[in-house]
Amino acid sequence: MKNIFLIFFAILFCVPIVAQKKEIEEPNYRRSSLHLVLVTTDDPILKETEVMKAWDKYPFPDKYNQHSVELKKFAAGKPGVSFFEFATQYVKGNSSLPTTIRELKKLQQFDTDEEAYIKAMIDRISNKIREEKLAHKLLEKWFNINPDGTYSMDLIQNRGCYNATEMQALEASYTLRGRAILEDAGEELIGNTFVAFCKIDVYENEPIAKFKFMIVNAIANLTEGGELIRTAGEIAYLAAKDGYSARTMAMLYKLNWNDSIKAEFYNCWKDDTHIDYEKFQMTPFNMVLVGNDISIGKAIAPFGINFDEKKLIDLTIVRNIDNLFAKLQAKYEVFKPKFLVLTNPPLTAEMGMKEGLSGGEKFELLEQIWNTKKNKREYKRVAIVKVDKKQIWDNRYFAGEENPKQQIDKKTGEPIKSTLLTKFKGAYPGMLLRQIK
Repeated sequence: MKNIFLIFFAILFCVPIVAQKKEIEEPNYRRSSLHLVLVTTDDPILKETEVMKAWDKYPFPDKYNQHSVELKKFAAGKPGVSFFEFATQYVKGNSSLPTTIRELKKLQQFDTDEEAYIKAMIDRISNKIREEKLAHKLLEKWFNINPDGTYSMDLIQNRGCYNATEMQALEASYTLRGRAILEDAGEELIGNTFVAFCKIDVYENEPIAKFKFMIVNAIANLTEGGELIRTAGEIAYLAAKDGYSARTMAMLYKLNWNDSIKAEFYNCWKDDTHIDYEKFQMTPFNMVLVGNDISIGKAIAPFGINFDEKKLIDLTIVRNIDNLFAKLQAKYEVFKPKFLVLTNPPLTAEMGMKEGLSGGEKFELLEQIWNTKKNKREYKRVAIVKVDKKQIWDNRYFAGEENPKQQIDKKTGEPIKSTLLTKFKGAYPGMLLRQIK
């Protein structure tokens, strides 16, 4: 009975009603935090000005808390030769095709394997993280730590979404109020602090398409009856050679936060308002690599809309970054965001095509519960629901202008701003959804 009472207050204090949603600035559920860094290199990137402009106005992923620190851009020099740079140089400098299987395999390796380039990029980023003491900067942001040692727990309390009852329970459990909050929210909030280093390249399609066609031609020459292979390669070349493409590479890092590191942080703690700043700076806080991925998108104008080149490249870059984050979320469990249930019935949530949804994806439906024995927020799975392909919100960048008719609910005539899920009678607004495989 006590748990039910606390849940009621959690909903009352933390979840605004839909009509008031835009007026509420505080997060209404606990989200992971994210900082974005643009990586530049000495590669011969085309359309660099457009890349910078698109990055500067990229809409921050709204299912994460924006945890910005000083490091916004990183010039990584020249980690190595990327595939598109090698392909462009090869096409310009070679008119002859490989004549042996050995030569062909050497070319195919560049076409399919960039591990050395990615490893060199990760090494440079990891070194930069240590040089900049990025982990310390992220923690300073969390605790608003100043050089005189003063700090506050306001940001953690705000993002922890505590109601009055939960706050009283925490304060009764610990001598220091700040430590009480940290014991509950620290693992979930601080331990889910991410930094994505993103490298964006915009390049002409023709050299890349021609390089691939040269490989196909070489295979055709070395294969009995290779004319069919050559014809298929030529069709693919003609379809791919025009315009530009954007390639975005992301290296995802996570703030390393566990019981032993938390204990080291406590060693810097003086009282509820001060820490030992010198000891804090000397403590070896660090970050760990979660993983990396690449997304490639061709610059194609939306059907029926005339785009100039700059606007088309801007659209391609922004959607390409969104696609990359969707891939990272699907690939790495720890990076998956939670989505808020908006209505039931029908069961809807604020997510859509930008998150890679196409229909049939599974989500666990979670109820937020305050554990009175542990004084911690917990999540209880109450059901598994699926995305209904009948209504998937097209929340991609520029989607409203591209497909205005698809954004209108046929029954209400109102814009669609949510995705429909399969029925579950026990769901209510304020519950959370997390994607599962």
